[in-house]
Amino acid sequence: MLSHHNKVIVVRVDLHCDKYTPCNSELSRFMCKIRKRLYSYYKCTRFGYLWVREQERSKSQHYHVMLIIDANKIQHPSALLGWLQDRWSVRGHPRPYVPKHCFYKVHRGDDKAFGEAFYRCSYLAKVRGKGYGSLSTNNYSGSRVKPKPLTLHSTIIVRLTNTTIF
Repeated sequence: MLSHHNKVIVVRVDLHCDKYTPCNSELSRFMCKIRKRLYSYYKCTRFGYLWVREQERSKSQHYHVMLIIDANKIQHPSALLGWLQDRWSVRGHPRPYVPKHCFYKVHRGDDKAFGEAFYRCSYLAKVRGKGYGSLSTNNYSGSRVKPKPLTLHSTIIVRLTNTTIF
């Protein structure tokens, strides 16, 4: 995403289901709603996402969702989070949980901010809580945003920054 945009915002939200379902069709439909909202209301041309399905002691599954969005379109996620909470609740599910420090703004080249967001995303990779759906049910999914191809100008800059000059 950072090859397309000079800054992105990484937003995390947890979606709990009201009852167990063996598949992820409810989340798939909700992700389509999110896509339509980002494209029409915020005029985003692309966005990235990552979600994982977990179920531990509860009777129903929940999802951890990370959205990666052009930060030139959304500077702060409060309106988006409000919309997500309303839309998920309207579908008959409990109100989504929004964790403290639920978003990170990452600028291209800011390794510290990138590392913090990456570390937050790594929580989704834990093994505990996975594998409680049917055998054909995915425990995770993510977008596949292709990096922007390098142009001649950006190739020269990359080569110059990777060259040691004595």
